[in-house]
Amino acid sequence: MPRNSDSVPTAPSSSSSASPISSPVIAAPIQEATAPAAEFLIVPGERVGQITATTSFEDLVRLYGAERLTNQQFSVGEGEMRPATRIDLGETRSLTVIWKDENRTQAEAVSQLGTDWKTAEGIGMDSTLADLQAVLGSFQLYGFGWDYSGTVVLTGTKLAQYNNLLILRLAPQPGTIEARSADFEAVMGDQLFNSDNPHLQALYPSVNRIIVRLSRN
Repeated sequence: MPRNSDSVPTAPSSSSSASPISSPVIAAPIQEATAPAAEFLIVPGERVGQITATTSFEDLVRLYGAERLTNQQFSVGEGEMRPATRIDLGETRSLTVIWKDENRTQAEAVSQLGTDWKTAEGIGMDSTLADLQAVLGSFQLYGFGWDYSGTVVLTGTKLAQYNNLLILRLAPQPGTIEARSADFEAVMGDQLFNSDNPHLQALYPSVNRIIVRLSRN
């Protein structure tokens, strides 16, 4: 099975604990959460900017221009591919629309978002573990190195209303896997870890994938 698939597993009921470790070698300060402009606002279950569940490919042409659109196939995991359209708005603003149908008449989800796109709470690409804790409170996420690597569990958090609508996946900060291999190995695999796990915190993970579903159905 491929790693980092775009479906979400059912969270197991138990979590893992870990023993304290020495101070980490790489720091990642908390980012100040600021509300994004409406044009870059993520509203899980409703819209991403002007894109909603009723948006069609023709709507994208009208909104962004045909020259910025590239039709492609998008992997949703376990070998399944879905029709998609990449919207090229520059490095920090681009995004990919995943369609419900081959004719691209109804949008289902949005992924591969640039860093300008954020929820009203300020969550977006590159949000750190500390950023998420500041918004969610204590939470759990799946271990690294498998299909659902780093997937955040929103159930029971302050953003539980986004469960199954906003999928966040974290990855360790570059360089930390090599520098702290023992910590990485301690938080690997198909099990849940608390966000305050010291092995996890030593890797300073941040959001490297977001999937926003556009309908609550």
